[in-house]
Amino acid sequence: MFQKPKVPDRMILQKVTTSLPRHGIRPPCNIRVSVHNGTVTLSGSLEFDLQRKAAVHAATGVNGVQRVVDQMTVLRSTIGGWHAAAKPKYVPRVPVPHPEPPQEPAGNTPPESAQAGSTASASPPPQPPPSVSIQQNSRQ
Repeated sequence: MFQKPKVPDRMILQKVTTSLPRHGIRPPCNIRVSVHNGTVTLSGSLEFDLQRKAAVHAATGVNGVQRVVDQMTVLRSTIGGWHAAAKPKYVPRVPVPHPEPPQEPAGNTPPESAQAGSTASASPPPQPPPSVSIQQNSRQ
């Protein structure tokens, strides 16, 4: 049977170490990489839990890696973290409709008998906003 040539641990270490920054693992993350017989161990600290998957993916994509052992710790939880406070780039402004009270045409009032027999109760007309008077002190 044909066997793949074994990739030296030193070569795997170099490739995993250079692959991590390309996958978004940069300071303040502090990841230590060790390799023994094709088994890569990632230890140290990540800033967010989302970076764990990226670090493991970076290591598994390297030729010669047989297995990846994850011993990384996370400094912050992503629940309620930076993405929870992130605002969308575009928020459409939708006007809020304000219902206007129905107005009857001028000079066209219904007869009182129709109003008295009506079962629907009419709402009172809207009250105007309170007036504010501003007094100025004049000095002479």
